[in-house]
Amino acid sequence: MSESSWPLILVTGACGYIGSHVVLELLKQAKFGVVALDNLTNSSFECLRRVRELAKDGGGSAENSNGTPPLYFHQTDIREQSRLQQVFDLYKTQAKPGKNIKNRILHVIHFAALKSVSGSKSNPESYYSTNVLGTANLLNVMVKSGVFSIVFSSSAVVYGQRNEANNPKISRNLLPESACRVYAYQTEAESRENFSRITNPYGQTKLMCEDLIHKLCCKTRDEKSRYGPYSTSPAFRAVILRYTNPSGNHPSGLIGDSPIEAENLMPIAAQVLQGKRKFMSIFGADYPTKDGTGIRDFIHVQDLATGHLAALDELERGSTISEDYTDNCKTYNLGTGKGASVMEVIEALMKVSGKSINFKIAARRAGDLAVVVCDPLKAEIELGWKAEKGVEEMARDLWLFCSKNPNGLV
Repeated sequence: MSESSWPLILVTGACGYIGSHVVLELLKQAKFGVVALDNLTNSSFECLRRVRELAKDGGGSAENSNGTPPLYFHQTDIREQSRLQQVFDLYKTQAKPGKNIKNRILHVIHFAALKSVSGSKSNPESYYSTNVLGTANLLNVMVKSGVFSIVFSSSAVVYGQRNEANNPKISRNLLPESACRVYAYQTEAESRENFSRITNPYGQTKLMCEDLIHKLCCKTRDEKSRYGPYSTSPAFRAVILRYTNPSGNHPSGLIGDSPIEAENLMPIAAQVLQGKRKFMSIFGADYPTKDGTGIRDFIHVQDLATGHLAALDELERGSTISEDYTDNCKTYNLGTGKGASVMEVIEALMKVSGKSINFKIAARRAGDLAVVVCDPLKAEIELGWKAEKGVEEMARDLWLFCSKNPNGLV
């Protein structure tokens, strides 16, 4: 297949932690070429260079009879709608007069966002500008360019706070997608209830983006139904993925989580192991859990990447019409369904590194819950996806990356 004949997937935030692993899986799968977008403010192009190497060495695309999928890169900020439009225009194909616009880009996987909970509290304007306005820009350009399907990277932070006092069995509960139900025709009261549980601007921006996507899916579906063959465009389709605590790295140690400011548990613990921090804080050791520390749902980034490909397959099948939500959008949790405590994660990292991690017990943080674990059953049933890796594998792959890249991706 010639380079110009490849169908394409556009990935925003492609040089980031999760985005780079998804780009690698796409190239190995060799069904699509990739258009990679990133503004490089908190990532490095070196990551994408290594992705290209791994794709060639991994045996996926090299063995495909169609040849090696193309990988195009554009340093682009999703807040700049005119620049986004220029990128999409590069991949338009000739359409007959009076017919819909055609584009080599068939689907978009959207990661580009600011993602720090604490950062969103200190600088909320940037989060609304990047996450909400940027997503709105992307959706507008997609429709104008003849691209009508998206996989959106959301977060389990949209589930917000839960009242543990009224739910003594919460440690055994799994959060289903319906715990935060977003759909185009929801009432103002339902919308207020969803937002009232979220205690930070980051989570609010993710929920607002989900709402934008649902409304667009519903609007285009209604137009298609109303005008039939005279409709100006296909119905927009989407899959929204919610997940917590992506961890681990590619087992090669070549790409991985390389944040400038570490905020998540595993990267912080790794910095203690590397001597970049003297100690780490454990916020709360008096929760009603087996060791007193909070329990979270950690998911290996490779499992997360294959989950995004499973969502892409769902869009390819065209089966995203949801009777529950009355629009062409489905929402799935991606997780293991098995929580691990903060102490268990620290012990796993000490085991694989052979080093100790200095920590101090600090007071609980306001709003933190004892247990946050998502129910992944819907994704297993409908997408045929299930997480395969556990905390020890996450710790092993994280430590290998840190050992090979003590200064991160430079």
